[in-house]
Amino acid sequence: MRELKFRVWNTIDRKMLKWGDIFHLPAWEIFPGTPEQRAFDIMQYTGLRDKNGKEIYEGDIIKKIGDIKTYSIVFDGVLAAYLMDDGTGGYGLNQMLLRDFEVIGNIYENPELLKDKKMKYRKRPVEVEAFRLGCEPMPGWFLNEVKKNNIKTSTFGYTPNESGDSFYRDELQARIKTSEGTMYAEDGDYIIKGIKGEIYPCKPDIFEATYEKVEDSQC
Repeated sequence: MRELKFRVWNTIDRKMLKWGDIFHLPAWEIFPGTPEQRAFDIMQYTGLRDKNGKEIYEGDIIKKIGDIKTYSIVFDGVLAAYLMDDGTGGYGLNQMLLRDFEVIGNIYENPELLKDKKMKYRKRPVEVEAFRLGCEPMPGWFLNEVKKNNIKTSTFGYTPNESGDSFYRDELQARIKTSEGTMYAEDGDYIIKGIKGEIYPCKPDIFEATYEKVEDSQC
């Protein structure tokens, strides 16, 4: 049976205390009506130890030897089990696994150990060719793919005017064969030629949020 031990974080004085340091207080001060009123965050001993024999509690931060990735120890109420959480999901704990891990801090006194651990990337600046279907002339690279039957275009449209009389307005559509299957472009969408010659459609709002416009086009 796991030994029952606790430690306590004093949220007012911002100090880590042993359970005995608050054990003399009345229960209503330790466990008030709501968590927001609580002056103490109570953490239980998991019953497990790290590679150095140090006891592991809820809220501890652990790291595998030779790795930069860190995990916080959490209790999952649904699984009724302690997990090591890397920010994207929890993993089960056992003593065999923890023989390669060590406690390096906790979420209260060392929160910086969990920050900025996710790998971040910035998209490299690239130049692409593009035009807006139905708004700008079709460039040669697009027409060449039409001739090869890799792109098929069609026109359609029927719009009533304010007086009720009807008139046709041609609207372009394009079906584009790509390595990921056939994609469809509607009138006003951008058609992009990528850095490897790949051709694909893009909605105007996404295009304008991703690429810097060199010149305006009217549709």
